[in-house]
Amino acid sequence: MSLGKNPAHLCMVGGKSPRQQMWEVIRANREEFTVYRVARRSNQHDKTVEKYVACLRLGGYVEAIRGFKRGEEVVFQLVRDNGVEAPNLNADGKPSQQGYTTEAVWRTLRILGPSTPEQIAASVAASGATVSPSTVQRYFIDLQNAGYLTRNGRYYALKPGRYTGPRPPIVQRETRRQVYDPNLDQVMWSSHGEYQHNRSRSRKPEQEDEL
Repeated sequence: MSLGKNPAHLCMVGGKSPRQQMWEVIRANREEFTVYRVARRSNQHDKTVEKYVACLRLGGYVEAIRGFKRGEEVVFQLVRDNGVEAPNLNADGKPSQQGYTTEAVWRTLRILGPSTPEQIAASVAASGATVSPSTVQRYFIDLQNAGYLTRNGRYYALKPGRYTGPRPPIVQRETRRQVYDPNLDQVMWSSHGEYQHNRSRSRKPEQEDEL
Protein backbone atom coordinates (compact mmCIF):
# COMPACT_ATOMS: atom_id res chain seq x y z
CA MET A 1 0.00 0.00 0.00
CA SER A 2 1.44 3.34 -1.03
CA LEU A 3 2.07 6.05 1.52
CA GLY A 4 1.94 8.72 -1.19
CA LYS A 5 -0.90 11.08 -1.95
CA ASN A 6 -4.17 9.59 -3.15
CA PRO A 7 -5.00 9.98 -6.88
CA ALA A 8 -7.11 13.05 -7.65
CA HIS A 9 -10.23 11.02 -8.43
CA LEU A 10 -10.12 9.60 -4.89
CA CYS A 11 -9.86 12.96 -3.14
CA MET A 12 -12.18 15.84 -2.31
CA VAL A 13 -10.76 19.31 -2.92
CA GLY A 14 -10.55 21.77 -0.01
CA GLY A 15 -10.52 21.35 3.77
CA LYS A 16 -11.44 17.82 4.75
CA SER A 17 -13.34 16.51 7.74
CA PRO A 18 -11.88 13.65 9.80
CA ARG A 19 -14.31 11.20 8.18
CA GLN A 20 -13.33 12.46 4.73
CA GLN A 21 -9.66 11.85 5.54
CA MET A 22 -10.43 8.30 6.66
CA TRP A 23 -12.70 7.57 3.70
CA GLU A 24 -10.04 8.62 1.19
CA VAL A 25 -7.49 6.26 2.76
CA ILE A 26 -10.05 3.44 2.73
CA ARG A 27 -10.87 4.04 -0.95
CA ALA A 28 -7.18 4.16 -1.87
CA ASN A 29 -6.67 0.80 -0.10
CA ARG A 30 -10.00 -0.77 -0.98
CA GLU A 31 -8.75 -4.35 -1.35
CA GLU A 32 -7.56 -4.56 2.24
CA PHE A 33 -7.01 -2.20 5.14
CA THR A 34 -6.89 -2.23 8.94
CA VAL A 35 -7.96 0.28 11.55
CA TYR A 36 -4.32 0.84 12.51
CA ARG A 37 -3.21 1.60 8.94
CA VAL A 38 -6.10 3.95 8.27
CA ALA A 39 -5.39 5.77 11.54
CA ARG A 40 -1.71 6.24 10.68
CA ARG A 41 -2.29 7.35 7.09
CA SER A 42 -5.23 9.65 7.78
CA ASN A 43 -3.62 11.06 10.95
CA GLN A 44 -6.62 10.17 13.12
CA HIS A 45 -6.99 8.57 16.53
CA ASP A 46 -7.37 4.78 16.48
CA LYS A 47 -10.69 4.97 18.35
CA THR A 48 -12.02 7.51 15.85
CA VAL A 49 -11.21 5.18 12.94
CA GLU A 50 -12.58 2.18 14.80
CA LYS A 51 -15.93 3.91 15.32
CA TYR A 52 -16.21 5.05 11.71
CA VAL A 53 -15.28 1.63 10.32
CA ALA A 54 -17.95 0.12 12.60
CA CYS A 55 -20.50 2.54 11.07
CA LEU A 56 -19.36 1.63 7.56
CA ARG A 57 -19.59 -2.06 8.38
CA LEU A 58 -23.15 -1.74 9.68
CA GLY A 59 -24.03 0.32 6.62
CA GLY A 60 -22.74 -2.35 4.26
CA TYR A 61 -19.79 -0.34 2.93
CA VAL A 62 -16.99 -2.55 4.28
CA GLU A 63 -16.65 -6.13 5.44
CA ALA A 64 -14.06 -8.11 7.38
CA ILE A 65 -12.08 -10.57 5.26
CA ARG A 66 -9.44 -11.79 7.74
CA GLY A 67 -8.61 -11.69 11.42
CA PHE A 68 -11.59 -13.51 12.87
CA LYS A 69 -9.62 -15.25 15.62
CA ARG A 70 -9.24 -13.64 19.01
CA GLY A 71 -6.15 -11.45 19.20
CA GLU A 72 -5.75 -11.16 15.42
CA GLU A 73 -5.85 -7.81 13.66
CA VAL A 74 -9.03 -7.56 11.60
CA VAL A 75 -8.51 -6.84 7.90
CA PHE A 76 -11.33 -5.12 6.02
CA GLN A 77 -12.28 -4.65 2.37
CA LEU A 78 -14.32 -1.88 0.76
CA VAL A 79 -17.35 -3.53 -0.88
CA ARG A 80 -19.57 -0.52 -1.55
CA ASP A 81 -17.98 2.65 -2.91
CA ASN A 82 -20.37 5.60 -3.14
CA GLY A 83 -17.81 8.02 -4.57
CA VAL A 84 -15.50 10.76 -3.36
CA GLU A 85 -17.64 12.08 -0.50
CA ALA A 86 -17.44 10.16 2.77
CA PRO A 87 -20.70 8.45 3.80
CA ASN A 88 -22.38 10.47 6.56
CA LEU A 89 -23.66 7.72 8.86
CA ASN A 90 -24.92 7.46 12.42
CA ALA A 91 -23.81 4.81 14.91
CA ASP A 92 -26.30 2.33 13.41
CA GLY A 93 -24.81 2.68 9.94
CA LYS A 94 -27.82 4.61 8.64
CA PRO A 95 -27.62 7.94 6.75
CA SER A 96 -27.36 10.87 9.17
CA GLN A 97 -28.85 14.32 8.67
CA GLN A 98 -26.68 15.93 11.38
CA GLY A 99 -24.14 17.43 9.01
CA TYR A 100 -26.84 18.91 6.81
CA THR A 101 -28.50 20.56 9.81
CA THR A 102 -25.23 22.16 10.88
CA GLU A 103 -24.71 23.44 7.35
CA ALA A 104 -28.23 24.91 7.35
CA VAL A 105 -27.59 26.74 10.65
CA TRP A 106 -24.27 28.15 9.38
CA ARG A 107 -25.80 29.25 6.08
CA THR A 108 -28.91 30.75 7.71
CA LEU A 109 -26.88 32.86 10.14
CA ARG A 110 -24.91 34.33 7.24
CA ILE A 111 -28.11 35.14 5.31
CA LEU A 112 -30.18 36.54 8.20
CA GLY A 113 -27.49 38.51 9.97
CA PRO A 114 -27.92 39.22 13.71
CA SER A 115 -30.38 36.59 14.95
CA THR A 116 -31.48 34.74 18.07
CA PRO A 117 -31.18 30.95 18.34
CA GLU A 118 -34.99 30.80 18.17
CA GLN A 119 -35.03 32.69 14.87
CA ILE A 120 -32.33 30.48 13.38
CA ALA A 121 -34.09 27.28 14.51
CA ALA A 122 -37.38 28.47 13.01
CA SER A 123 -35.75 29.37 9.70
CA VAL A 124 -33.92 26.04 9.52
CA ALA A 125 -37.18 24.21 10.28
CA ALA A 126 -38.83 25.99 7.36
CA SER A 127 -36.23 24.41 5.07
CA GLY A 128 -37.14 20.92 6.27
CA ALA A 129 -34.46 20.30 8.91
CA THR A 130 -35.05 20.04 12.66
CA VAL A 131 -32.95 21.64 15.38
CA SER A 132 -33.83 23.04 18.81
CA PRO A 133 -32.99 26.63 19.88
CA SER A 134 -30.95 25.27 22.79
CA THR A 135 -28.81 23.20 20.39
CA VAL A 136 -28.29 26.25 18.17
CA GLN A 137 -27.26 28.30 21.20
CA ARG A 138 -24.69 25.71 22.32
CA TYR A 139 -23.24 25.75 18.81
CA PHE A 140 -23.15 29.54 18.76
CA ILE A 141 -21.37 29.66 22.12
CA ASP A 142 -18.65 27.40 20.70
CA LEU A 143 -18.40 29.58 17.58
CA GLN A 144 -18.17 32.67 19.78
CA ASN A 145 -15.34 31.06 21.75
CA ALA A 146 -13.60 30.34 18.44
CA GLY A 147 -13.85 33.97 17.36
CA TYR A 148 -16.52 33.67 14.66
CA LEU A 149 -19.42 35.43 16.35
CA THR A 150 -20.31 38.50 18.36
CA ARG A 151 -23.20 38.57 20.82
CA ASN A 152 -25.57 41.36 21.80
CA GLY A 153 -28.08 40.07 24.32
CA ARG A 154 -29.86 37.14 22.66
CA TYR A 155 -28.59 38.09 19.19
CA TYR A 156 -25.59 36.47 17.54
CA ALA A 157 -23.87 37.65 14.35
CA LEU A 158 -20.85 36.73 12.25
CA LYS A 159 -17.87 38.99 12.77
CA PRO A 160 -16.71 40.85 9.64
CA GLY A 161 -14.40 38.61 7.64
CA ARG A 162 -15.17 35.51 9.70
CA TYR A 163 -17.17 33.68 7.03
CA THR A 164 -14.48 31.22 5.95
CA GLY A 165 -16.49 29.24 3.42
CA PRO A 166 -19.63 27.15 2.89
CA ARG A 167 -18.64 24.24 5.12
CA PRO A 168 -19.72 24.84 8.74
CA PRO A 169 -17.20 24.85 11.60
CA ILE A 170 -17.38 21.51 13.41
CA VAL A 171 -17.52 21.10 17.19
CA GLN A 172 -15.38 18.11 18.15
CA ARG A 173 -14.38 16.30 21.30
CA GLU A 174 -11.79 13.69 22.08
CA THR A 175 -9.69 14.72 25.07
CA ARG A 176 -11.11 18.27 24.98
CA ARG A 177 -13.80 20.31 23.27
CA GLN A 178 -12.65 22.17 20.17
CA VAL A 179 -13.84 23.86 16.98
CA TYR A 180 -12.42 22.71 13.66
CA ASP A 181 -12.87 24.70 10.43
CA PRO A 182 -12.95 22.36 7.40
CA ASN A 183 -12.66 25.31 5.02
CA LEU A 184 -9.25 26.19 6.49
CA ASP A 185 -8.32 22.71 7.74
CA GLN A 186 -7.49 24.21 11.14
CA VAL A 187 -8.51 23.91 14.76
CA MET A 188 -9.67 27.42 15.63
CA TRP A 189 -10.27 26.98 19.36
CA SER A 190 -9.91 24.32 22.03
CA SER A 191 -11.24 24.20 25.58
CA HIS A 192 -7.80 24.21 27.21
CA GLY A 193 -7.63 27.90 26.30
CA GLU A 194 -5.19 27.89 23.40
CA TYR A 195 -6.48 29.93 20.47
CA GLN A 196 -5.20 28.44 17.22
CA HIS A 197 -5.81 30.64 14.17
CA ASN A 198 -2.70 29.55 12.31
CA ARG A 199 -2.07 25.97 13.36
CA SER A 200 -3.10 23.11 11.10
CA ARG A 201 -4.46 20.08 12.87
CA SER A 202 -2.03 17.29 13.54
CA ARG A 203 -4.66 14.88 14.89
CA LYS A 204 -8.31 15.18 13.93
CA PRO A 205 -10.76 13.72 16.46
CA GLU A 206 -14.27 12.83 15.48
CA GLN A 207 -17.27 15.09 15.15
CA GLU A 208 -19.87 15.17 17.89
CA ASP A 209 -23.37 13.81 17.43
CA GLU A 210 -24.86 17.26 18.03
CA LEU A 211 -24.18 20.73 16.59
